[in-house]
Amino acid sequence: MQPNVVLVGGSYAGMAAVSALLALKDGQPIPMAPYADFSHLSAAPRIADLRITIIDERDGFFYTVGSPLAYSSPVHSAAMWRLYRGFPTLNRPDVNFVRGTVVRVKPLNQTLVYQIHKGDSRSTEMRAYVDDAGNAARRLVAAKKSGIVIIGDGAVEIEFAGKLKSQYSMTRVTLIHARDHLLSKEPVPVEFKSRVLQLLREQGVNVILQERPIVEDLSDGTSYVKFDNGDRIHAAVVIMAVASISPSSG
Repeated sequence: MQPNVVLVGGSYAGMAAVSALLALKDGQPIPMAPYADFSHLSAAPRIADLRITIIDERDGFFYTVGSPLAYSSPVHSAAMWRLYRGFPTLNRPDVNFVRGTVVRVKPLNQTLVYQIHKGDSRSTEMRAYVDDAGNAARRLVAAKKSGIVIIGDGAVEIEFAGKLKSQYSMTRVTLIHARDHLLSKEPVPVEFKSRVLQLLREQGVNVILQERPIVEDLSDGTSYVKFDNGDRIHAAVVIMAVASISPSSG
């Protein structure tokens, strides 16, 4: 019987696992080796006839790393859905992508039962991320007159502010954070945080620190961002990025 490795689910983790397995099969360096310890696989035997099957309910995944660009530029939104079959290095006879749902796993005899997806409902549902990004990007394009406010200081929020300012240089972009420096929760040197602040301001982003504003939504769809000292900013779009989140794994 031909040896077969089945991965349930794709996305980033699945693609990384497939790439590592193919590297071992082909006698090549593991692509992720510079970022993790794979020494335990150094003596792994090569299996020349290994076959890899990926079972996923979708035909691809949303490229979340590109979210700031997807949500700031309508032109780039559609490109953020990455088809599994669109990866050249995985388009080979020993790799098989199956659109389906795993129903049961039988570990004793190393088999699993799955259902093939004949329709496209799951992919349509997941592609809603792309549509949502496109709609958000169009709102940002229309925000040129009143400007955009981003509340938060994480790496994504900072990238968002920079992307928006570079994409729409004539739009007022404001980044607000409650602490006295950016990247307050990131384990990076103070010099790095200061440099990030400097680069944002040089780019034209209005950075306001040590403020906890209140957002008042207006009837015309715009908002007032109000500060304790009585100042306020009128913005067409306010992006709140300070809420606590839960991992998608539950």
